Amino acid sequence: TRNLTFEISSPVLAEFGFAAALEWLGEHHARNDGPSIEVSASTGLDAVPWDTAAAAFRCASELAANSLLHSGASVVRIKAGIDSGFLHLSVSDDGCGFDPSTRLKELEKESRFGLLSIIERIRSLGGSVRIDSAAGKGTGVFLTIPLPGEPDV
Repeated sequence: TRNLTFEISSPVLAEFGFAAALEWLGEHHARNDGPSIEVSASTGLDAVPWDTAAAAFRCASELAANSLLHSGASVVRIKAGIDSGFLHLSVSDDGCGFDPSTRLKELEKESRFGLLSIIERIRSLGGSVRIDSAAGKGTGVFLTIPLPGEPDV
């Protein structure tokens, strides 16, 4: 129950902010016998509004878990930063990769909605999701979320 609570709505996020929560996420998923987890969080992330940070944290958690479970990667990278009024978050790996268009259709048919719910969650915030992947080439999922009060670009 404790692990689930931390992954859904991290107390680290509430108490220490978005950057610390991403660092915690990397440490939480790190295993001695598994892939390395690299987290890069730029300054200014703690200014991200709570609802945006909570949604982005949940997405990062789900994407990191997917990489660890399915990719066979040796390294998973989580990166976050703010640029031109947008929060940019990416989770990438050097694993087996997949064909995004085919896999998204398969996931929908299989009623497996993790990645699909991430796409919907980010779109509901006015953001966008880009998936770069190919068999044998690893995967990168790139989330762009507009920050409230910032001019549209």
